[in-house]
Order: sequence, then C-alpha cells, then structure tokens
Amino acid sequence: MRDNLNQVDSYTIVKSYLVEKLLKEVNLMIKEGWVPQGGLVIDDINHYQAMVKIAPNNLAGDKNENENA
Repeated sequence: MRDNLNQVDSYTIVKSYLVEKLLKEVNLMIKEGWVPQGGLVIDDINHYQAMVKIAPNNLAGDKNENENA
C-alpha cells in the first residue's frame, strides 16, 4: 500500500477566530470530500485545521498494484 502522502490531491488550512465558524467550515468541507489532517491548532488569536483531499485515482491505483503482485 502506498504512503498516505502519495494519495493527497489537495491540502489546505482552514483558519478562523471563532471556533464555531471553524467547525462550520470544516464540516462543510468534510461533506465535500475533504478530510481533517492532524489536530486542531490554536494560537493567541486563531484556530487552525489542516484539511486534505485524497485523489480517487490514486486509491484505485493501489488496488491495481495489489492485483499485479
């Protein structure tokens, strides 16, 4: 199986001053196929959540590689 990093299609960081706004944005992105990566980060002002989108063709490629082994 490939390393998860090889399957990442897109990466972004969601940032918000209000945790409620961050939760709303993260939940919306999850419905759009994004996946939280790591934990929540909080500094003196903002909350941050890294998000990744997995490339569907890479997941299919893993299956084909296993079949050829």
